[in-house]
Amino acid sequence: MKKRILLIIFILIMIPVGVKAARIPCTTKNFSKLKALTYDVKLSYDLIKNEDNQTVFRINIANLKEELEVRYGNITINYDPEKPVQEVTTLSGGGFKYMVDIYVTEGLERACVGEKLATKSIDVPKYNYYSERDECIDYEKFYLCNKWYKGDIPSEKYFLEELEKYIGKNIEEEPEKPEKYNIIDRIIDFYKDYPLLAITLTIVIVGAITFVIVRNLIRRKNRIKLDI
Repeated sequence: MKKRILLIIFILIMIPVGVKAARIPCTTKNFSKLKALTYDVKLSYDLIKNEDNQTVFRINIANLKEELEVRYGNITINYDPEKPVQEVTTLSGGGFKYMVDIYVTEGLERACVGEKLATKSIDVPKYNYYSERDECIDYEKFYLCNKWYKGDIPSEKYFLEELEKYIGKNIEEEPEKPEKYNIIDRIIDFYKDYPLLAITLTIVIVGAITFVIVRNLIRRKNRIKLDI
């Protein structure tokens, strides 16, 4: 009898613990509702200068909701009503895909706390640090001076040699201004190149003009006589 009483007491003590340990499952409906909140969450990046004056990528996340939190390694970012866009981290180099996971945050939607809802990613382009060199100031069009050049630059020596080749091929000389060339200049050049022909044409032209003038004078004189 005594053993039965002890067994009953033990069962009564353990029942609340078992009830407390039980977790209400995250229903498909709740999960879908929470997952829909992740659709507007966006990753972006900016090129900035850090405290050491180095160019780095600042990774940002926007449109985070109160029910959500972002995790990346040991980094956790929660909703902040005063910061619609939040900084996740800063990275150097580029040329990789950056990914974060979105979970249900604690304190809301108890049944689904800790559930992974989505993974967001963004392609971060490779940054060419040679584009910051002083040698690139006047040669932004040179391919190794392009900040988004995707290839590899094996050494500084290679960069300088290629730049020197580019400069040598693209030295721009100021175009010569064309000289003014009017009709008088053409006539003078014609006399220089064809003196005999020019003199002959001059005589013919002067003779023709003289003939026309003399003929007009004679006609005018005959008209006057007829009128008298």
